[in-house]
Amino acid sequence: MAEEKITYFKINEIQTLQKALIQPFGEEDTLTPEEEKRIKESLRKFIQQKPQPQKKETPTEKEEEKIASLIKEISIKNKEIEKFKKEIEEEKRMRKELEETLKEEREEKRNLEEALEKAKERERELEEEIERMKIEIAEKERKVLEEAEAKLPEKE
Repeated sequence: MAEEKITYFKINEIQTLQKALIQPFGEEDTLTPEEEKRIKESLRKFIQQKPQPQKKETPTEKEEEKIASLIKEISIKNKEIEKFKKEIEEEKRMRKELEETLKEEREEKRNLEEALEKAKERERELEEEIERMKIEIAEKERKVLEEAEAKLPEKE
């Protein structure tokens, strides 16, 4: 940020000096050859001047302690993050297992319901068969009785 301000200031000053050299001067604004030479020299030096790299400051003991503290805090937070990641993975695994178990139980329930329906249908069929047999037995009994009555001598 400071380097940007310095660069901006230098560019601004260069532009001002260039304008001063280019603009026509009024009679009262004329420069002496010495002033013009001084301005040109100053401009030339300014253009050739390279920005000085910023010197790295060595941190103070307090700053080093603060940095170490921050690094330790970050390390602790990273460990917590890893712990939470493992917990999340475990939760996902358990959820997947539960979903699979639920799916299996639903399938088993559906199969049992189908078996129950088949058993009820078979029960109805057997009840119908029993009813038919009762009717057949009743008819046979009636026929046997009729035949027996026909064979018996009439008592009238």
